Amino acid sequence: MFRDSVRKLLGKPLKRATNESPASAQQPKAADSVDAEKPDDSASSSVMTAVRARSGIRADLRYASWSSEGLVVSGWVTVGGKQRRAPQTLELFAKSLTGEATDHSDHCRRLEPFEPDSEHLEINSFVRSKHDLSTAIFTVLLPFSTWNDLNSDDLQIVARYGNSAELTPLTHRYRWGSAGHLAAQIVKPQRYAPRWDNDLGLCVSRTRPTVFISGMPDVDTRVNMKLEISQGYEPTTASFRQESTDTDVPLDLVVTEQGVSLFVPVSALPQSDGVWGITVCDQSGRRRLVHWADDRWDRLSITSNTYLEQRSGGALRLIRAEHPIIAEQVHFSDQQIVVALGEDTSSQVDSLILRGPRAELESKVAPDGQHTFDLAVSLWGQDVPVPPSGGYRVYARTLSGKEVPTRLSRSLNATTPQAARTSFAAFRLEHSADNQLYVDISAPLTNDEKGLFNRRQLAARFCGTHASLSTMTTGGVFLESWYGKTFSDNPAPLVSALKDAGVAGPYHVVIADWSVSFPEDVHPVIAGSEEYWMALGTSRVVVFNTWLPSEFRKHPGQYVVQTWHGTPLKSLGMDVPHRRGSESAETNLSKGSAMWDLLVSQSSYATEIFRRAYVYDGEVAEVGYPRNDALCDADSSDLRRVVRSRLGLPNNSKVILYAPTWRQEDKGSVGPLDVPRLLELLPNDYFVAVRGHSVTLRRGSNVTGERIVDVTSYPEPSELMAMSDILVTDYSSIMFDFAASNRPILYYTPDLEEYVDHGRGAYFDLRDSAPGELTTTPTELANAIRTSPAEVTSSVYRVWQQKYVPYDDGHASERLARLISERLAEK
Repeated sequence: MFRDSVRKLLGKPLKRATNESPASAQQPKAADSVDAEKPDDSASSSVMTAVRARSGIRADLRYASWSSEGLVVSGWVTVGGKQRRAPQTLELFAKSLTGEATDHSDHCRRLEPFEPDSEHLEINSFVRSKHDLSTAIFTVLLPFSTWNDLNSDDLQIVARYGNSAELTPLTHRYRWGSAGHLAAQIVKPQRYAPRWDNDLGLCVSRTRPTVFISGMPDVDTRVNMKLEISQGYEPTTASFRQESTDTDVPLDLVVTEQGVSLFVPVSALPQSDGVWGITVCDQSGRRRLVHWADDRWDRLSITSNTYLEQRSGGALRLIRAEHPIIAEQVHFSDQQIVVALGEDTSSQVDSLILRGPRAELESKVAPDGQHTFDLAVSLWGQDVPVPPSGGYRVYARTLSGKEVPTRLSRSLNATTPQAARTSFAAFRLEHSADNQLYVDISAPLTNDEKGLFNRRQLAARFCGTHASLSTMTTGGVFLESWYGKTFSDNPAPLVSALKDAGVAGPYHVVIADWSVSFPEDVHPVIAGSEEYWMALGTSRVVVFNTWLPSEFRKHPGQYVVQTWHGTPLKSLGMDVPHRRGSESAETNLSKGSAMWDLLVSQSSYATEIFRRAYVYDGEVAEVGYPRNDALCDADSSDLRRVVRSRLGLPNNSKVILYAPTWRQEDKGSVGPLDVPRLLELLPNDYFVAVRGHSVTLRRGSNVTGERIVDVTSYPEPSELMAMSDILVTDYSSIMFDFAASNRPILYYTPDLEEYVDHGRGAYFDLRDSAPGELTTTPTELANAIRTSPAEVTSSVYRVWQQKYVPYDDGHASERLARLISERLAEK
């Protein structure tokens, strides 16, 4: 049972312990033998007295970094089952791997708290728990002196929690390695190397290298390295050694009264590309690595494609390759991100590129060589102060035009993750798995505005059962669409329509971050912020198109309008196969729909489904969809020209809007159509505007290519429909909206049976009543596009319009706003 619980915690089978004694297990290899830095897979299974994971305890390593005093270790420990809780008490220890599995003083040393930069250590801001976990955090210092105190060269970091005397190792670590990326620290004559063991968690070993470089190598026509040698070792030969090929290139080793030196003419350096270790060997054949202990330099350039650097374990190596582009420092402000490159690489760089899934920024170079990214960008004709939230990798464009990843220096790497927050964004500086500089940009929420615990606290304060009724106002409108990822769809046109109908403000519009555009005459609130919960809890009218937070409780006097976001083809709510007959699903859905005062529908067909699927028996407004007013407007031809100009599309071209729905198995996919292949089959005056579902907005990346423009992040789909000549979709509800335009609707459905028949299910068979041709190959689709008329007049199309969009005539916003105003007057 114990092994099963540990296996569940670690997600992999445990290695079986061997019968070696602790003494035999502790015998290390030579600290600087050529294979000393390779992982020892037998280490965790051979140490019999190490502390192992315990059921119900989760100890996370957030980060580890070096200070002048030792290793700083930070993370948190939680206990319990699905709902994690903070332990009653918490202490961290360094334990000898050869000592007893207890906190006995002969084998353990208690680690003292260390004061960190704790902006990103607030556990309640990113751990999903309804409990306050602030006391679960630890940041401690493992001093260099601890190894001497315990008389051990291998230490394990363990925690003691609650009233129990039991210990637990760190069982989880933050993504991309935590201590795994941390280079060894050399404090002569010792080398301290952290490692992550999947069974034992964070361990740190101390070894004593035999050979060091003294000072900095001299580089002229030859490379000269002075050595410091200890432990009675007497080298007789030296060489560059490439482990992948077992190739040796000799160096001259000279012994004088002043000491031992290595010499090699630059012309005699290894000529083959790759990594070459620097080793020395004595008369008995014992080979040792040459180590590097000077913090003044990370790497040393020898030629344009040759340099010396320290590997993560502390040994010196020669690299035959183009010099990496190294970032030394990164700074954040309201308007800019500034990246300082290493002196030896900055001269190679023309510019840096900050590339995310939906945006790309290019740096400007200052006279001092620093690269500055101006965060303000223009998105679809709107100027915004920051790019969209997401993960951004940093690339360098060299003077030769080549694009390469920007790496982190050892010192910068050791301090990741770093966090910063400005007025417009929160930033997290990290390294990717391959040590590329990575910046996560998100909304500028404070720590007490993030996480489930804080979310519940704010919700209870402003719109929960404990909220004070004195906070209520008698006016104000709260509008949210797509959880703030864009302000569009049905809520967007209601701003002006409700004002025209006399509904009093202020008007609060939800935005996920400051890259989301919004009307000038509204007050934006960041989703999840204190201001968001205050606006949601105190506005008289609440309008949204998805689902309100589960913590929301409607105050007396509030009027909640559910506009939803499409007429359904795919099964919804209680009609989804796995929910049919489920009492818990019905209860959960009815809790949300019970707070709706008005549900907006496009047709009687949609109304019938909405009532059943969402367990709703309240008022329904069959008025059409406000989002389609722009599509039906008499001035839509002017809108067509404006939008095409904004997208960079020729006004006289033929534009295909490809707008598929999302796939459960790949929420970043834009759909199955090979768009470049389709365009190869069409004349050159055809262009494709690719519109991914909102689910793909943060997960996916832009589709690129000749005559392709990705409009997934374009805020208003009705404008895209207005400027398009043909719609190509699959199972998306856009098939109903586009019918209001009288233009052709085509389908690309190669996975029809898999998606509908064997998946989520559908309310009717497209093959029987679709207003356009269903295709399964790019060739079929291209033929259907070429033969499509500019306007469709078929009886099948007219029947489709009458059934699904009978009220989409350009006045839906006006009708809905008038109805809301009347209902408010009746309250």
